[in-house]
Amino acid sequence: MKFIAKLTLIVLICLTQWSCNSDDDLTETKSATETALVGEWLRADHLIDPNVEYKITLSNDNGSGLITDLRITDEGIISSANELTWHVNNNMLYITLSDDTEITSSVEFIDNGTVILANISNHHFIKQ
Repeated sequence: MKFIAKLTLIVLICLTQWSCNSDDDLTETKSATETALVGEWLRADHLIDPNVEYKITLSNDNGSGLITDLRITDEGIISSANELTWHVNNNMLYITLSDDTEITSSVEFIDNGTVILANISNHHFIKQ
C-alpha cells in the first residue's frame, strides 16, 4: 500500500513539473515602444500647411493599422488610405502595406506625444 502511495505521489510530481512550460504561454508581451506607438499620429507638416494631412494609425489589435493621406487642392480633395500590419523589434518599426510594400524605420520619441520616424518622413509625427 505504501508503495502505491509513493508511486502515485512521484507520478503526480513528475506530471506537474513536465506540464508547466513557458512555451505554452501564447500571450505576447508588447515592448514599451510598441505600446507607446499605438494610436493616431499626424505628420507635423499639417501645422505648416493645413491642406496636407498625412496620418498613421497603429492599432493594438493584431498589429493592424492605416495610413491616410489627404490633400486639399484648388481642384478638390485627393485622399488615399492604405491598410497595414506593423510590429516593433529593437526600436525599429516594421510596416507592411496591403500591397506587400515593406517600410522599416527607427523610432525616436522626442516626448510622449511626438515621435520621429526617420525613414518614413522628414517631419516628426504628433500623437492625436
